[in-house]
Amino acid sequence: MKPVENLTLWAPGVPYPAQSEMEFAPGMTHILAHDGRTDILPFLHDVTITAHEGRIYIAWYNSTDAEICGSSLIRGRWTDDEGATWSEPFTVVGRIDSAEEHFVPANLFEHNGRLHATITEMTGKNMTAALHLFRKEAGRGVGDPGGDEWERVGQIQHGFICNTPPVELPDGGLISPAWMPMKNGTPAFPAVLISRGAGGSGGSEGGEAAGSLAAEWEPVLLY
Repeated sequence: MKPVENLTLWAPGVPYPAQSEMEFAPGMTHILAHDGRTDILPFLHDVTITAHEGRIYIAWYNSTDAEICGSSLIRGRWTDDEGATWSEPFTVVGRIDSAEEHFVPANLFEHNGRLHATITEMTGKNMTAALHLFRKEAGRGVGDPGGDEWERVGQIQHGFICNTPPVELPDGGLISPAWMPMKNGTPAFPAVLISRGAGGSGGSEGGEAAGSLAAEWEPVLLY
């Protein structure tokens, strides 16, 4: 495979604009969806967002102490009124009383009408154990059957970390950027992970699609 050429993202010699000179896009609204200062878990990082069934879902990872210290778990909230109000926080995976497993980060995405998330499991900071695929149960909200319940449907890789959700390929498969850390935590081995079995309707409940999507994703190293 040919090496990827370096891309210039900012013209050399051109100074970055000051924050006061930057403008927000027209019509942008800033909304506080979750306030960690009043939460039982004060550390919050790596927020992901997507739309599903007329709602906006966000998720993040919490730690009971500092980054990936103590317990680290994935939590989220949703809104169905464009952010005016938000649901109570729900937990995708993890426990407050477990300091031996860390789930970080999560990436929400919709596929075949179902809400999914890729989530990395660690045993310590950047010490990856597995990359899991989770799927939200059918139902919309709290009180509905499976409304805010999630299930782990498969382990799709081992030592890789994904920080952004996958995108769909022309053949219906999925591709996601990923990386594998070295022992000292330095990012190394940039890669993409490809799910060739992600296409197809998967039936009304998405069972078939979830099964193929949960098979191991093919890693392609980019160096």
